[in-house]
Amino acid sequence: MSARRAVYPGSFDPVTWGHVDVIARAAALFDEVYVTVMQHPDKPGCFSVAERWNFLEAAVAPWPHVRVDASGELLALYTRRIGAHVVVRGVRDGRDWASEVSMSWMNHRLNPDLETVYLMAAPEWGHVSSSRARELARYGAPLDALVPDAVAAALAQKFRPAAERATQPTTVTEANESDGGDRDREREPDGSSV
Repeated sequence: MSARRAVYPGSFDPVTWGHVDVIARAAALFDEVYVTVMQHPDKPGCFSVAERWNFLEAAVAPWPHVRVDASGELLALYTRRIGAHVVVRGVRDGRDWASEVSMSWMNHRLNPDLETVYLMAAPEWGHVSSSRARELARYGAPLDALVPDAVAAALAQKFRPAAERATQPTTVTEANESDGGDRDREREPDGSSV
């Protein structure tokens, strides 16, 4: 019997603990798992494909039969090229399910040998997404419960200026409160209040 090879595709922009959980579970089910960064020409991403690849390499290190790859092909054609017959998808809720079922039907139409296996998100990861991690990073929020440490550090670095702006006063009232309330007073040339 040939090895059971599966593909876990995604943008992984960036990889989250929810993704890592799906990878671990897929690794227990299949002989080989390709975690593949799928490139979309209309979505350049927050991180480059090379950065995402590096984050994933670190994340999959515990499983020697899991490898990282990248592709700009249609998933159905990519799986055929590498000899995989199963696509693994993580599903958090009904919205994910509706989108995933439609995509599965199209992939099966393009590659009739392709099946999709859905892994429900573990309850502790059901709220985690790459877009939420990026959004929280913009405001300087802690990310350790959402993403691996290297990813959290990279997000903090990438969004540091935005996070700093987010902590600056945004209204005249906040600005006045932050400088003791004398911002609106006229000033003499020496800086003293009139």
